[in-house]
Amino acid sequence: MEIALNPAEWAEMEREKEVEKAREIEIDSEKMRATFGLKAQSICALEYLKKTKKINSVALAIIASMGPEDVIWLTNEIKKLPKSIQTRVIKTYLSKKDAGSEAKDWLKETVDKMKARFGLIFRITRALPLPWNILSNKKKTVAHAKYLAGQSTLIITQIMDSSNEIDNRHTVLTTVNEFTTSTNTIHEKIQNARLSNNFEERARAVFESVGENALKYQVKPHKWDERDRVPIGVIESALLRIQCDKWWAGKLKRIRVQYLELLEIATGQVGNGDGISAYASKMAQAEYKETRDSGRAWLEMMELENDSGDVISLTDAVKAGVSNPVNRRNECMLRIRGIEEIANGMGFVGVFYTLTCPAKYHANAAIWNGSSTKSAQAYLVKTWARVRADLAQREIPYFGLRVAEPHADGCPHWHMLLFVPTQLKHKINHIIRRHFCAEEREELIKKYKNRRAIKKKYNKRRRAWGYNKSKGLHAIEPKLDYRVSTARFKADDIDPKKGSAVSYIAKYISKNLSAENLDGDGLKNHVDAETGKPLLEQINPVLAWASVWGIRQFQFIGSPSVTVYRELRRVREEVDNPEMEAIRKAADDGDWPEFVRLMGGMCIGRKANFKTHYEITECGNQYGEDVKRVKGVADAEETQTLLSRVVDWVRQLKGTAEEKLRLTARELCEAKLSWTSGNNCNSVAASATELADRAKLFTLGFDKQEIKLLFNGSRVSLDGQQYRLDGRTLRSFDADQQRRQYHNQRIQSEAELISQLEHRDRVDAMAQRMADRAGVDDVTVEMHDEAWELLKYEDLEPSRAAYNTAREKFSEYQPLDAQASFIDEWFSDGDGLTA
Repeated sequence: MEIALNPAEWAEMEREKEVEKAREIEIDSEKMRATFGLKAQSICALEYLKKTKKINSVALAIIASMGPEDVIWLTNEIKKLPKSIQTRVIKTYLSKKDAGSEAKDWLKETVDKMKARFGLIFRITRALPLPWNILSNKKKTVAHAKYLAGQSTLIITQIMDSSNEIDNRHTVLTTVNEFTTSTNTIHEKIQNARLSNNFEERARAVFESVGENALKYQVKPHKWDERDRVPIGVIESALLRIQCDKWWAGKLKRIRVQYLELLEIATGQVGNGDGISAYASKMAQAEYKETRDSGRAWLEMMELENDSGDVISLTDAVKAGVSNPVNRRNECMLRIRGIEEIANGMGFVGVFYTLTCPAKYHANAAIWNGSSTKSAQAYLVKTWARVRADLAQREIPYFGLRVAEPHADGCPHWHMLLFVPTQLKHKINHIIRRHFCAEEREELIKKYKNRRAIKKKYNKRRRAWGYNKSKGLHAIEPKLDYRVSTARFKADDIDPKKGSAVSYIAKYISKNLSAENLDGDGLKNHVDAETGKPLLEQINPVLAWASVWGIRQFQFIGSPSVTVYRELRRVREEVDNPEMEAIRKAADDGDWPEFVRLMGGMCIGRKANFKTHYEITECGNQYGEDVKRVKGVADAEETQTLLSRVVDWVRQLKGTAEEKLRLTARELCEAKLSWTSGNNCNSVAASATELADRAKLFTLGFDKQEIKLLFNGSRVSLDGQQYRLDGRTLRSFDADQQRRQYHNQRIQSEAELISQLEHRDRVDAMAQRMADRAGVDDVTVEMHDEAWELLKYEDLEPSRAAYNTAREKFSEYQPLDAQASFIDEWFSDGDGLTA
């Protein structure tokens, strides 16, 4: 008679078997070592690890390439770590070993440090939106975007009903409707929508389906949260976005860097200490530097040319704007100084606030729950929204500046310089303190009870401050504060005797923007309060931190639109309208207080006297969306408009204008645009120089509006052909050939989806076998997760059977000769289909 074991008993038996196997291996290793030496023992250890799958294949290959004396020790240490971080740790170990440092000591310390966080690290690695072998590689992540875009298109083709003719302004959805297949796996809501003749219901149902699929990869579709309120045109544009591989690539690249940085934080690579980096990991800083250098190199390759033939370098244009950190810092300083003047005139006082997250958001805290920097920033934003609502309900005015910056462990905190009414200062302090101390109040009380330890830390910081002061380095003097709320909320009144509001905030603005001109602000010898290191060394890590997590570093509160100010400064000549000239002159002179007065005052919001004027181009981008471009400034009623952008500039490769002049001198500017009809894989034989002259396109029959659409990235139809500008190259599209290629792509996407479903079936089958071995009727979540982990890195390339099934589904729409050529092309790649 068999006795069914529960999952816990079954797991215990499995562990005992594993221990027994390990003992047998150890005995075999000792015998082999006695007989054949250390090398045989190391081979035996590697074979055991390969069988038990305790180390991933890449890390195992690296270890196997080492000498016998390292193999046994390394395998014992590395197998303790989660598989997803084993490769990274072993590579770091190799780099330290090659550098001659104490690599073994570092590895032991790293493993010991991670032990307490193994649960968190496993949880983070299990939540990865993509397999580790894809997510860890930037190129593979970008390449995977094409697969996900094709998968979204395939879902749309499966849902939309081909029997109904749809009147749709976006040709992509119409094309999808023509070639669909039925499926029995779609949700009942989707099936009901398919039976409806109402296009809006069907399109919204399609968006629900592809949106849920995107959320599996932690990608939120465009306008997803407002999908029930936005018009149908927005839904159509969102569907076009989700079928675009470039859109997917942008989302996946952001997710990739954030997950990798979260793993760096979890494994102790971000914070204070020897060998680790504060604010952002060394990996994040290296990628940020690479991206920045790549951007600079691209800027140096490009130039701008206007209709008058004026040419400027794109690098010079960027340096002249607020994208230049020096200009942005100067503008911030000017605005905050102007706001202080306004506050003094109103009788307001300045208060400097420091707002921090609870301990569970801090990676250096013992109770950290694995939250990312993005989650911590979301907590601060949400809590401040409650404060704003509370102050608005009480009709309390306030204005100032908010700066977001990181703690050493990457968790953000805010510094806020607010100007408030003198008689309401304490009330505002109470409201902010109450909201920011509402969550996890127990830890604040516990901290107060632990005030002896707080005093000990204070004495240590005081000694460090005194030492820096003796060396001529400036840092903030530490203060001893036992108040319960200090860990989350701190308010310091600005004392005019000690300095202006600008002097309070200058260090934080410079630290978060640019290392240049620090000496001019008297900050060159300042020490960073978080790390104790010179402020100059901490600027790039902070910029990398903001770039990785997409955090807005500065936000002015209660100020009028700075876009109006910047646009007015573009106009240098006097204008006839007295009111417009008055505010233009205030902006041109950099007189922020006067500009604010003419706008209507602080906290004016949407009731300002002047606003930004936009030019709207309908269906101006590749997703069929209306594109807004800033063109100038208008008054509140839009009766008067001042255009600040009257010259159109064209971006082109550096040297194009010079080449054009050379051709003009040789009387070649009147040559016809060379023309070749091709498909979307063959470029038209036209040079960038010829396409730069828009007049040449008129000779081909395009009107002014069509040329504008071409330069905006849209497709234009002419004489039965479709045309598009790819950079400065004109491409034509043959409709029949494009249709054939479209369905070849659908066959490939269908085959990949079938392969993925087969993979899920294998996971379910393995989980069921585990349940049978344990003697239980139902598969538990743990069994399914374990089965998924075992098959996680299985090759998912479509099989020949999957491809044949996909081809049969599309056979009625795809000519056989095109299918055969597609098959030949597929197998000739070298990658090929697996048998």
